[in-house]
Amino acid sequence: MTQAVIAIHGGAGSFEGLKWRQEAPFRENMALACEAAAAHQGDAVEMALAAVAQMEQSGAFNAGKGSVLNENGDQYLDGAVARGWDANFGAVAHVSATYSVAHLAKAVMERSAHSFLVGAGADALAKDLNLPALELPNAALQKVYRELKDGEKQKEKLGTFSFGGETDTVGAVALDTQGRLAAVGSTGGTWLKALGRVGDTPVLGSGFYADTHRAVCATGVGEILMRGLAATRVAQCCMDGLSPQKATEKVSKVLAEMFEVDSAGFIALSHDGQLGFAMNTKGMGRAFWRIGEAQGPQQAIWPHEDLKPL
Repeated sequence: MTQAVIAIHGGAGSFEGLKWRQEAPFRENMALACEAAAAHQGDAVEMALAAVAQMEQSGAFNAGKGSVLNENGDQYLDGAVARGWDANFGAVAHVSATYSVAHLAKAVMERSAHSFLVGAGADALAKDLNLPALELPNAALQKVYRELKDGEKQKEKLGTFSFGGETDTVGAVALDTQGRLAAVGSTGGTWLKALGRVGDTPVLGSGFYADTHRAVCATGVGEILMRGLAATRVAQCCMDGLSPQKATEKVSKVLAEMFEVDSAGFIALSHDGQLGFAMNTKGMGRAFWRIGEAQGPQQAIWPHEDLKPL
């Protein structure tokens, strides 16, 4: 029997957002996400889903209840699931009916004749499944939205304007006791995104990938991750013989050279339990647990911070 492993990310970026998302709850919820996976060790999809659902529910990340607001002050969410053992996936985008987009993506994969649903079609499925509704954004999100809109209005006067590098999408890769792999992602996108904008998270090969030998989740600037086919690049490096760690490091560097720094982070997991974490950003929330090991989940945020228990 294979030892089950769960690895998660809480997004890569500048992490200036931690000035309004408290760091302690952020770390605690990464550990809780790993712990949530432990009840599903026999099914990699359910492991990854449980981890991501914990992060969606927490409100501590740019996913689910904590999703950032678009240019009109509304939340639209994207999510995806990949099942490595039969090369199947489900994805949803521009969802406003539920915060549980990871479970919605799984339903697309398992209950529909399609692989990708967006907008009204995805919302209709969410309502049919009675998934929990996405309620109004919390006060902290609304406050940041007002500040960003005020900054946008003053752009000409001030000369510069920054959205703060808030890219903390969430994702998980899992290895179950049967040696099978899965990947799951969920996001609210980027602050003040245009109506209808979709990033990399639900795009197979850019934001996520899974097959019989490796699973990958990417996070960062969606447009760059799509242009760079980011998750596919990591998987291909593994196919070429690199370990998940070397593969994630290589692709992080390549994307920084091709496009820009502060653009990408990755988690990767192989069928024999090897892990990879890398970023070219100022931070990336990340955690893992080889389920059953007494020290429990290990987590980190900053580039040179060792992964360790809370």
